[in-house]
Amino acid sequence: MRRSILMVVFCLGIAKVFSQKIDPDDSFTFEICLPNSIANKPFREIMQGVVSFSPYYQYTLKNTLSFGVGVNYSYFNINQFRVTQKIFGGMHQGVSYLKVGHEKFWTERLGTDIGVKMGYSETFVISDLLKSQNVMFRRMNGVFIEPTIAFVISSDVNSSYRFVVGFPFYNFKFQPWTLGEGSWAYATSSEGDNNTPGVYDESTTKSQARSFTLGFGYTYYFNGKKSEPWLDSE
Repeated sequence: MRRSILMVVFCLGIAKVFSQKIDPDDSFTFEICLPNSIANKPFREIMQGVVSFSPYYQYTLKNTLSFGVGVNYSYFNINQFRVTQKIFGGMHQGVSYLKVGHEKFWTERLGTDIGVKMGYSETFVISDLLKSQNVMFRRMNGVFIEPTIAFVISSDVNSSYRFVVGFPFYNFKFQPWTLGEGSWAYATSSEGDNNTPGVYDESTTKSQARSFTLGFGYTYYFNGKKSEPWLDSE
């Protein structure tokens, strides 16, 4: 009995010594999130986030400073509860960006990835109201900035899963007539009822559109690099 206990203790000790954690190097990440519009007022009330996904490549230095490059696609549709007449369509946004951040595993399983995505966005608004005015789409473009934080859980030395929070800033001012001339007359403000057109003036449309994103991601570490406890200076 004593010999069995000693054998179990010995095996646990060996497992502890040879336990390995991810030492981030080059990796590929795919994130999928739900965007929630928070500003400006008509953007928050009329447009409804559907999906945002972002694949990117990242390289992390030994000092935990990381650099990445990737693309992002987001889609918002028209919230039918905020228009008095049906307007079908939505907003497509494509972004190419660079990412700078800090990536580190604090324990064998848990890590964080904090960074900022900075790039250029192309946004296309399409609606049946625009098409009725012989306008195929309305285009907006500009700088894109998104601070992000991810809480990472590794599944093995090559893979991890993450919970992602982001705060994207879009370099455009959304206005109800972005959907088509006269579409402001079909919008309903949150202060009114569904039969009362909303009041959107310069004071409510002067701020840039922003959103808050929540989602999940998967990361694959190409080198599967590991750090052994007896060689880890920390």
